[in-house]
Amino acid sequence: MAADAEGPHESGPARPRDVTPWLPELVPPAQRIPGDATDFELLDAVEALHRTRARLDLHRADVLAALWSRRRVHSADDEAALREVAMISGVSLTAAERMLAASLTLKQGLADTREQLLDGTLPWSHVEVIAAGAKLVEPEDVDRFEQEAIRLVTGAGIGQAKDRIRQLIDRLHPEQMTERHEAERAERDVTIEPGANGMAWLHLYLPAPEAVAIHDRLTRAAIALHGEEGETRCIGQLRADAAIDLLLAVLPEATDWEVLDRSRRTWNSLDIVPQVHVTVPVLTLLDRSDEPGHLRGYGPIDPETARRLTAQAPSLYRVLVDPGTNTVVQVGREHYEVPPPLRRFLQLRDERCRFPGCSRNANLCDIDHTIPWAWNGETNADNLAHLCRVHHRLKERGWSVVLEDDGVMHWTSPFGRRRTTLPAVALAA
Repeated sequence: MAADAEGPHESGPARPRDVTPWLPELVPPAQRIPGDATDFELLDAVEALHRTRARLDLHRADVLAALWSRRRVHSADDEAALREVAMISGVSLTAAERMLAASLTLKQGLADTREQLLDGTLPWSHVEVIAAGAKLVEPEDVDRFEQEAIRLVTGAGIGQAKDRIRQLIDRLHPEQMTERHEAERAERDVTIEPGANGMAWLHLYLPAPEAVAIHDRLTRAAIALHGEEGETRCIGQLRADAAIDLLLAVLPEATDWEVLDRSRRTWNSLDIVPQVHVTVPVLTLLDRSDEPGHLRGYGPIDPETARRLTAQAPSLYRVLVDPGTNTVVQVGREHYEVPPPLRRFLQLRDERCRFPGCSRNANLCDIDHTIPWAWNGETNADNLAHLCRVHHRLKERGWSVVLEDDGVMHWTSPFGRRRTTLPAVALAA
């Protein structure tokens, strides 16, 4: 038996006024898209619509800010408004609250972020990330945070944007990193998320060094077997199968890389040791500074963790710095091949493929000469960058790229649109 939906209360508010005059006017197109429209023209139209949507997002933010500024903590009206916004937008309560909070933050400050949204430079998803980050820094640091945040997320994918904002907050307040890490470490857990077609996601929420080490170990095992005769699985499939074999191995009889299902002959007895790369300032090692370390594949880590990992490290090296001149070692035109010290420097600087939006790990990428060797390009840090095989080949298909001395890359598409990618770590070159 279903209960009838409750109608509006007679004692409730009067019928609201027409809100149309408050909203921006959308004019229908004067004509349909012509059949002979060129790719350039259609891309211009996409860009114009993107800017129009950004302006609409800003108008929506103003309306949501007016609504959310009336919040009454723990009130029924407050919860009802939140649920209404979630239903109207077709999102979860968490996403609706995030949207409302970002709208209010944007209305109360972050003027430059507001301008970037208005002209279409930043999409709403990135604005939400900046607004959430602004609430985590001290009030006197908000202006500095905003300027750097806009620079870091412009042109980045949403995943990269979130990662860069997280790292920026840690750099602004390194003295709080240890305390925040200890509090968050208590939340570690393993959860499962159902997927489609009989699949599922297994999520491990772990301290970053252990998570990076686990992923590195699985990747190294996958790479070791990828080239075996008769092996048809890709790196991702091999990595997943390695995790299955390790986690479901019968203990204590089975060793790390013995296969539970030997018909798949995955790991046998491979001796795979995970590698964790940490860059730590000297003064932090000496306990004379709270400047964070940098964990490759993750970002800033608190000083205590950086010191602990360094103390446990089987080997240390000073990346690409000549003891005599204190400058980055370069090769120039002497050799095409990238020497190991220079390769380590590039892995630390780039971490991933440097094409806009690509997150392919640098270990699985080519090291590309920005100015080709055949065109007198040099084997130097300011002429080398990691590109995955797909994006490496784009340079032969009309894409061009400029690499600055500081590792910043400027890409230009065949249609003339430009995007900039930033290095993962600002290492002196």
